[in-house]
Amino acid sequence: MLPPDLLAALGPTWPAVLDALRPAAVRPLWATVDFDRSDSPSSPLPDSHLLGARIRAAHPGSDSGVLLGEPSTEGPLAAFLARHGEGWAAAYALVDRVSTTSLKAAGLRLSTPAEGPLGPERRVLGGSRFGPFILVASRPR
Repeated sequence: MLPPDLLAALGPTWPAVLDALRPAAVRPLWATVDFDRSDSPSSPLPDSHLLGARIRAAHPGSDSGVLLGEPSTEGPLAAFLARHGEGWAAAYALVDRVSTTSLKAAGLRLSTPAEGPLGPERRVLGGSRFGPFILVASRPR
């Protein structure tokens, strides 16, 4: 599950996403200004174009499921770090297929799709533009 402070920061949008999608898994993302400052092992994943970030899996081979994000552009993750500093910046909901119909019925809007670290992803719109962010990723088949 998600760390309590991230869960609280996501507000009522997070339960709406869970109800609409019933994700198979959830992965939190910790934003950092520099991967090299971390002492914990990590392994690279594909970038998140929607967050403007390089992504790594923390503690590869474990069940932690934590992702690390470092800005690669002046995008949303950089904006998060400028406003909030290092911390829990996003939650990924992993699904087999993104159901835009169920999300629209729940009153949620989505960004256009882009490639991401966990497969094709879309960002849930409507929250603070400075995060934290909710992303929905379709797991590769």
